[in-house]
Amino acid sequence: MQGPERLKPNRRIGPRHPKLGAAGFRAARWFSARLFRAAGFHQLGSDFADARIAHVRDKLRRGETVYLAGLGPPGTHNSGVALVEVTQANGPRLIVNNEEERFSGNKHTTEYPRRSIDAMVATLRGMGRDIGDIDAWLTSWDYPTLAGTLARSVLEELPHSLKLLRTTEAAGFDGRRLDQMTRTPKILRKQLGLAERVPLICLPHHDNHAWFSFAASPFADDDEPVAIAVLDGTGDRGSVSLYVADDGAMRRFYCNDSMFDSLGAFYSVISSTQGGWTWLSSEGRYMGAAAWGDMNRATNPYYIRLKDVLDFGENGEVRINRAMAVLNKTIVVICSTALIVASAILSYSVAARYFFNAATYWQDEAAVLLLVGGFYYVYEVRWAPDRERALERVVAPGGAVDTSFLAGLVGAFNSAHLKTFGYNYAGKQKIELVNLCVSGFGLIERPQMPKLAARTGNFGPKSGRPVYFRAQFEDTPVYDRDSLPSGGRVNGPAVVEEFGSTTVVFPGQYLEVDPHGILVIRSVSSKDLSR
Repeated sequence: MQGPERLKPNRRIGPRHPKLGAAGFRAARWFSARLFRAAGFHQLGSDFADARIAHVRDKLRRGETVYLAGLGPPGTHNSGVALVEVTQANGPRLIVNNEEERFSGNKHTTEYPRRSIDAMVATLRGMGRDIGDIDAWLTSWDYPTLAGTLARSVLEELPHSLKLLRTTEAAGFDGRRLDQMTRTPKILRKQLGLAERVPLICLPHHDNHAWFSFAASPFADDDEPVAIAVLDGTGDRGSVSLYVADDGAMRRFYCNDSMFDSLGAFYSVISSTQGGWTWLSSEGRYMGAAAWGDMNRATNPYYIRLKDVLDFGENGEVRINRAMAVLNKTIVVICSTALIVASAILSYSVAARYFFNAATYWQDEAAVLLLVGGFYYVYEVRWAPDRERALERVVAPGGAVDTSFLAGLVGAFNSAHLKTFGYNYAGKQKIELVNLCVSGFGLIERPQMPKLAARTGNFGPKSGRPVYFRAQFEDTPVYDRDSLPSGGRVNGPAVVEEFGSTTVVFPGQYLEVDPHGILVIRSVSSKDLSR
């Protein structure tokens, strides 16, 4: 078979063994709930969680202040701790939100958040409170449900999925620290100097996402029901969940119950393999491309290339074509117990083929770049059939991007392959374009930095408000940036506001405006104190 039809993959939507996966989920979740409860983890609906929630509600009804600690335990990305103050009169107020990466310097770290917790305790004591004032400790995952989902993910794709169990580390998860996660109540007891271990209430992962998004949105005060969509890499039950918030309550009315059919992982794989960026930091770059769609499958040029990778259901569901997975080669996994494969569904070569194999696509993209002028192209190309890993980086020929351009590119690849390996498949195999790198050279005029217009008269704050500094609230002046003249000086504490940004000048600092309007903040020295 020749032409595009030869490259069309098989299709399989949904799990290979759905009944086995569902049974494994129920059994693993039931068993894990008992193990985690013995370790100090309590699910919503348990006796401990119900009693703790009732205690919090009673305190709020009496007009007392409640403190809640939200914990991101080790083993999953961005571990840390948050402290929230809640009153009946003012609702929730975020006191601290400490991510461990800010203390360790390890991006998206999965380590135990020891320094984050120490910093939170210091802040709490600076407020005249202590550990005993925390009414509940809450986790960012429902771990028994997550264990059930892991079991389901392995069982429903047997036998190939068994090899995923060998991997202990991947983007966002670290299986080597999951044992430490199960001991978190004991570790907290020792770190905080308590007599007993700290009981933790497990909150469903997507519930956390949904509540925070809703509470921080302008829709939180609406009288009408509000719909919330959570499109995640994975949650503890699935990767896509839908909620409705109404009259102060939130209800989940849909979950896709799948780690495989994950839009979040889909964007992670595409942006990391095609764009070359790292997981957890790149997905938004490709999600923004949704603006190029026209919502019409009959005319959308991207849908034609996507429909073999994704299944777009009539009821709005989006699912992965699992026949394209290469599970036995462990393409992408998320942790040792197979928290997995949502990503493995798209192997590198298959994803590249169905996004970038059309010559017209390359010509359109290159034509746009050529408008800038003075570019040369470096393509990565490889043999497409059978997923052979022959990959070469070659310099593309100059001139217009047309048929002869592509022929020259293929010739360069064949020559490079022959030089490197001693053979090639010229005229026998199709070639796949994987990456395009563009460099531009040209002369530009050095821009002249504009200077602020001269002003006369004094300037002052537009308002003031209490701001939390040094473990207490301080009355702080608020300035409008547009009102600050060249050479103007503002002593901290102060806040400078503008459209799109806010600048905070801490106590012991001062801000000066340079001739170009740039805000320069320096620490106050003994010499400055005399000014």
